Amino acid sequence: MKRGLLAGVCAAALALCATSTAVAQDGGSAPDGPATFYISLFGGVAIPEDLNGSFTTSDTGLAFDFDQDLDIGFVIGGAVGTNLGEYFRIEGEVSYARVDAGNAFAVFQPGGSGFSYAGSGDVGALFVLANLWFDIPLNSPITPYLGGGIGAGIVDTDITLTGPDVFVLNDNDTGFAFQVGAGFIYALTEWLSLELGYRFKGITDFTIDVVEVGGGPQNAIQGADLYIHQVFGGVTISLGGLGGP
Repeated sequence: MKRGLLAGVCAAALALCATSTAVAQDGGSAPDGPATFYISLFGGVAIPEDLNGSFTTSDTGLAFDFDQDLDIGFVIGGAVGTNLGEYFRIEGEVSYARVDAGNAFAVFQPGGSGFSYAGSGDVGALFVLANLWFDIPLNSPITPYLGGGIGAGIVDTDITLTGPDVFVLNDNDTGFAFQVGAGFIYALTEWLSLELGYRFKGITDFTIDVVEVGGGPQNAIQGADLYIHQVFGGVTISLGGLGGP
């Protein structure tokens, strides 16, 4: 079902790209202005929150809350889209973030003592999103904007935890993805713009398989959520109409 969700979002993003291209090539227009087809590329800093979830051991039935520290990493990505009149833009986005793993904690439910683990490795997150942005015209080269998007994401964990026992979290799974954000676009020319932005992105309700080194029982962290703050810069190239997006 999750893979079907990802496939559906990818198909929607491709359809959006095709529609945007057709609008630009045909010279079509939305109300209040010419349609502008654009491509944007961006990169920046990814600041993650802790990765949280829960698991129940398959051999003893003990339930734990799991908290994995994550450290600063990077994000890169790109998008294609078109404007819908003067104020709105729609786009399809693909982006990738990678962050480093730190220490982890497993605490007995419903609370109390637990175990600490020294962690090493990384977590990767691939986002496929359909976005809607609201531009705020200022009659100047600078255009503030805000908005967000929804779609699907794949989380790829490659973490080794060393404590009372040694566990390996080497798995990938798909979940619902979203983002909200804002930023500024600065038009250098009619076809080239620079962007500075912030995004809060998340992938929710995914599963991570946990394998104990030495032949212990296999468990899984359920209901895991990954949230990342991103600050980035980018460049946007307009391929149709007049002015930047």
